[in-house]
Amino acid sequence: MKSVIVYASTFHGTYGCKGFNTYGQWKIIGDMNKGHPSKAEIQEAVDFFGEISK
Repeated sequence: MKSVIVYASTFHGTYGCKGFNTYGQWKIIGDMNKGHPSKAEIQEAVDFFGEISK
């Protein structure tokens, strides 16, 4: 993970979820994280961004 210095910014938190992956070898042998992001994960992201944008 690379560090980034950003001036005049405020850290509000983090959010993450699995994503559907068809990159490289996963396209050949089958998809990784099929079914992600789920509806619940998308709603969690919407809620998170709604909270930090207040």
